[in-house]
Amino acid sequence: MERDNPLNSSIPVYNVSEITYLIKSHLEEQYSLIRIKGEISTFRKAASGHCYFNLKDRDSLINAVLFRFQLDQLDFIPRDGLSVIVLGRISVYPQRGNYQIICETMEETGQGDLLLMLEERKRKLAAQGLFDDSLKKELPVYPEKIGIITSAKGAAVQDVINVLKRRMNGFSLYIYDSLVQGEKAPESLVEGLQYFNREHKVDIIILARGGGSVEDLLAFSDETVVRAVAASGIPIISGIGHEIDFSLSDFASDVRAATPSAAAEIISQATINVRQQIIKAKDSLIQEISHQMERIRWVLMEIGEKKLKQLYQSKIDPLTIHLDSLKSSLINSTESMLQNYRHQIDLNAASLQNQSAEKILKKGFSLILKDDQIVNSAELLHQGDLVKIKMQDGSRNAVIQGENSENL
Repeated sequence: MERDNPLNSSIPVYNVSEITYLIKSHLEEQYSLIRIKGEISTFRKAASGHCYFNLKDRDSLINAVLFRFQLDQLDFIPRDGLSVIVLGRISVYPQRGNYQIICETMEETGQGDLLLMLEERKRKLAAQGLFDDSLKKELPVYPEKIGIITSAKGAAVQDVINVLKRRMNGFSLYIYDSLVQGEKAPESLVEGLQYFNREHKVDIIILARGGGSVEDLLAFSDETVVRAVAASGIPIISGIGHEIDFSLSDFASDVRAATPSAAAEIISQATINVRQQIIKAKDSLIQEISHQMERIRWVLMEIGEKKLKQLYQSKIDPLTIHLDSLKSSLINSTESMLQNYRHQIDLNAASLQNQSAEKILKKGFSLILKDDQIVNSAELLHQGDLVKIKMQDGSRNAVIQGENSENL
């Protein structure tokens, strides 16, 4: 039995544009005004002022648009996690083939399931003391080794590097490449915190991520991550998301920065303060020197050349007199010293003269010479030795007759 070829059946064939137009017409006609309740997710305000977000429940989501004029009519600011009821119309965007709700107005009905879950977790961890001020550690004033836990491919790490390079010198940056979004991100973040605490490589840690929705930042509110932040022995600055974004890690960290760039600015603030103080001191010193030089110039002008010479002379003359006095004293003391030396020399010469051989001979003493050497001991003379006896008025030769000696 032959089977019918579906391509040859009577079922009409539509091209993509035709079927999209039919769906668009049907939906926009059928749901021209409808109310939808859901939780805001991935809220984003464009430069035009229009807002784009998702409305979701536990099983589904729908794209939503809130134009600037309608936003200005609201009495609250839409944000991720809020539970709202929107009034609007269903529209199909043909270029992408998806449908969305164009919001006319919006009513806040409370927090969504995700925010309620985070609020309950926050209360639990706070009750356990993880956010206590007593756990907060002082940040090092001049950290030389800085660790950052974030995606190595993300914009956050580049923002931190750019700020630190612009504001600091002589630092080392250690990057732990971590997942920052998704189911495995909490485990990766905890491993990064444990790594830096185990290795003791850094003085401070930056926990960073760029902006995103509540869902995007959810890993940083994971209980295991929050506990690892609170348990860190190294000071931690959290720079997660944008200024309006918060995670539970912000409450456990030692300091919370609005953005990753702001975290880098906090770390480098002491260096900036020192530079500013140096510049201020330099400017103050230059100003003071200029002021003193100007004052001296006016004083000199007031004194005049003649008075200046007189003033100079009045200062120099006493010094000249003092130098002359010192010179005279030095000459007198030198002459006195030389005179003493001369007298001492004369005394020594007279003493030497009294001890000369001629003086001794004149006193009646004689010298005995043997081989032209003075004999000062009888032991040196033997029988038969020829000696010379020298007296005051001459000398005589003699021969030693015996070796008997007597002590005088």
